[in-house]
Amino acid sequence: MIYNFLELKFEYDNKYEEFKIHVEDALNKAYKKFNILFSENVKGHLLVKIFSTREDYKNWTGYGKNYQNWMVGRCEPKENVIAVIVPEGAEREESDMLCVIKHEMFHYLLEKTFGEIKNIVLDEGLACFLSGQMPEPKNIFNKIILCEQFNDKNFANLGGYTLAPIYVKYIIEVFGFEKLKSIICDKYFYLKLPKGFEHLAIEKYLN
Repeated sequence: MIYNFLELKFEYDNKYEEFKIHVEDALNKAYKKFNILFSENVKGHLLVKIFSTREDYKNWTGYGKNYQNWMVGRCEPKENVIAVIVPEGAEREESDMLCVIKHEMFHYLLEKTFGEIKNIVLDEGLACFLSGQMPEPKNIFNKIILCEQFNDKNFANLGGYTLAPIYVKYIIEVFGFEKLKSIICDKYFYLKLPKGFEHLAIEKYLN
């Protein structure tokens, strides 16, 4: 139970009890952060599925041939489910996987609070930013992709998970958190920002 508002239920292999405890702690921290930033208490129940292997996770998601190795966590807000793979199964550090489960938790909390976040830049960018998944400056691409160029199909391949959290960080730091909340559900949110702000966001991040 989180703050007596959100009831958590876990499905996992008992041999990963220690990781489950760390996941529960990470989810509590994510909920507290969300509560402070958005002044919202999301109520209800949430199932947290912890998969032991990539294969089990892939079978559950139904990705099939579309599955890629970076896919290690998922959120299904309408089903009240979030999922993650144990570090051993994902072949990732535990700290990385705890960021992943927080990322999925933020997706869940955002949708339960605001409804569908219609632009993937804000949807994924916010989840990355809030969960601390910020890119190393050395991993920034030379080519800057504008928000209007991203869509659900090309987001990952165009470096969306690298660039979007930087754009979100810039919006919050320069225009304020209230501005972000006012555009969060706007599919064309970038039209309410200075044209080409993406270049300024990257420049600020790298300096």
